[in-house]
Parts: sequence; C-alpha cells; structure tokens
Amino acid sequence: MCEPYNRKRALKSRTNHHVEEPNKRFKLSSYEEEGERDLIISSLSDKNTGSKRKLINRYEKEYLDFTSSGISQKAQLLIRRIVHSKEIPSEMRGQPLFRLLLDVYEKLSLNEIEVTVWSIYLDRFVWADQEFPLRLLLIISAYAAKSYLSDARHFYEYIKSKIPGFEEVYRKWDFKNKGWLEVSGKELNLKYRYLSESVLACNEFRIIEYNYYVDEILQSSPPYRQDLKDLSSGPDDEWDVLNVELESCSTKASNSFSDSFKSTAEYKSAYSSPINPFSNFYNIGYTAMMYNPFIFSPPDPFSYEMMRPRHIQVPTQIFKPVPVRYFNPVETGENLGSNN
Repeated sequence: MCEPYNRKRALKSRTNHHVEEPNKRFKLSSYEEEGERDLIISSLSDKNTGSKRKLINRYEKEYLDFTSSGISQKAQLLIRRIVHSKEIPSEMRGQPLFRLLLDVYEKLSLNEIEVTVWSIYLDRFVWADQEFPLRLLLIISAYAAKSYLSDARHFYEYIKSKIPGFEEVYRKWDFKNKGWLEVSGKELNLKYRYLSESVLACNEFRIIEYNYYVDEILQSSPPYRQDLKDLSSGPDDEWDVLNVELESCSTKASNSFSDSFKSTAEYKSAYSSPINPFSNFYNIGYTAMMYNPFIFSPPDPFSYEMMRPRHIQVPTQIFKPVPVRYFNPVETGENLGSNN
C-alpha cells in the first residue's frame, strides 16, 4: 500500500535540499574582499576617466569649430584695445602681447563678452601680479572669465591634461582673488564700449612709439605667423612652455620661501626682539588677539595692557610689560554705596 500523503513531511523534505548556512552565500575571504574593493575602485576610476575623455573630446570639437572660421575683425579690435591699455606696465610692452593674447583667445574660444570680462580681469589681477609668469596668468584669467559666464568644465579638463600643475595654481589664484571676481553690468557695458572704439579715436595729443606698432603689424601678418608655426611642431609646444615656466616658478618659490619669511618684520619681531626676552610669547598671543580677541586671555594678575582687546593696533616692537591698573574705590575715595 502506498503511504498516505503527508503535506508537512513533503515540505520538510523539499526545504532540506536548499538549506544553507546564513552567511555562507555572502561570506568572502580577505583576498576576495580586496578584489571586490579593487574592482569598485577601478570601475569608479574608469568612469571618471571616461567622463574626462568626453569633456576633452568636447573641447577639441569646439576648438576646431572655433578656429575653422578664423579670428574675426571685431575680436582683433577688442584685443588690440587691450594691448594699448594704460594699465600695462612699461616692462611688459616689450613682449609680443598681441600674439600672446590671440593665442589664449583661440585656446579658450572666447566670445566678445568673455573677452570683455577677461580685459577687466587683466586690469585687476594680471598686469600688477609678479607671482606667476605672464603666460600662465593669461591662461588663468581667461579661464576665470570663461567660467564666470558659462560652463567651462571641458576647458578645465583640457588645460589640466596639458598642464598637470594647473589645478593647484588656479585654486591658489582663485582663493586670493575670489572676492573681486564679480563684474557688474554697468562695468561690463562701459568696458565693452571702451574696447569697441578705435585705437586712435581719442583727441588728446601724445607721442606715438611707431616701433611698437611696426612690431604689432609684423606679429599679426600671415608670413610671420607661418614662420612661427614652422619653428614649432604644433600647438602643444605652447603648453610645454607653460609647463616649464610653472615648474621653474614652483621651484623658485619653494627655495626662497624660508629666506623671504625670515626677512619679514613678523619673524624679526617675534624671534629677535632685544627689548623683551619673552617677546616671542607675547607676539604669538597678540597675533592671535588681532584675529580673535577672546582666544588668548592670560590670568588677571599677569595681564598686560598690550594683551587687552583693543581696536587700535599697537606696534609689535613695543613689548615692555605694563600692569593693568584696576579701579579701586578705596584709593580714589569714592563710595559705591552712596548716591552722590
């Protein structure tokens, strides 16, 4: 006879074939965990590399479209007006500024409004800056003008691929000047009207240096530009020059940092003050006080007049301790309890 069907026994026998340890399926060895982690990191890096490659391809396409039409006459007029700005120091006028500005204009595919903002940034930050080379400052200021008005991520990725140290330098420059990057509509309109005028449209009489104009004409002539292209193997040579200038600037800055810091007045007053042997201690406290008057407060018996919060900046060379004179009603003969 057949055994009668038992539903509970059938379910139990069916599930016994598939019972596993709770963590057996997801239990990984240390080597497998490292492999999974490396796989995740590599996939993320591949994704970042792919996105960067797309941005660079986008830049190359826009650059070809921009340069295929050539430099417009309006753009040449705007850049020529920038070159003739009175803000440019005399020592910079010996350089081929017109050609340098045109090269940066082509690399970043600037339109007329971006050129106008770039001109404002040149007057604000570039002509008086001696921290970085001129070529690098032109690239930085032009990219700042580009990113101020539009999405310039693809330009940023392309410049980083050509200049490995550009990201660090640009962050340093942006941190120093980020409070003055905003351009009002009125200032933009006035600057655009100024750049749109002819170079010799003013009525004032002045002596003209014709050698400067001859050099400018020669630099903008097709044979001269063709000779420059023949001397260089391609547009990457300009990026190589920028890399060399950036490396030399970084090396020079790192070597001269210690000497330049030791020559400052803060270092001398903090470590070599002959007036007070404890001037180093009080200098540090006073420096902290100037930024936050409440983070450095010595005990009352040892308080000094110079250590108290004040709005008048005391010279750091005066460190003679002066005890604080506290109010004493007995000494002055006044009675705090009286109403008189």
